[in-house]
Amino acid sequence: MALTLSEIRSYKALAQKYPGKRGSEIILRLLDELQEAGKEIVELRLKTADMAGEYDDYTPCPFGTEWKGQRLKDVDWEWLQWWFSKNMRRDAIILDMDFGPWPQRKMAVKKLRLHDYIKRRMKSQSNGQGIQQA
Repeated sequence: MALTLSEIRSYKALAQKYPGKRGSEIILRLLDELQEAGKEIVELRLKTADMAGEYDDYTPCPFGTEWKGQRLKDVDWEWLQWWFSKNMRRDAIILDMDFGPWPQRKMAVKKLRLHDYIKRRMKSQSNGQGIQQA
């Protein structure tokens, strides 16, 4: 049986209420380990997405302080539109991919994949299919 986020928060609050108790220390350590494991999972998902082809709804978002690591289908549509407005020129992204220095080329690959993903979602919206909002 899986724990809900509210249950986890209540266990953490209870453990923090009784510091120094062995059970509390164990719970807090396990929660810290769980948080670290979650971060590692996000990093692995990002690395896998870098090796794969085009982005889809389940690809982790490669950018954004709030959205990085979230599934693209869960990223706020307004944020995606804002990002697209800042990166509209596909040809400029391709130039960075082809001729930029290494870190810029790697970033350009992610930008191009995200650009194409957003473009596909925009096209599906204009075809009357709508956009799935989470």
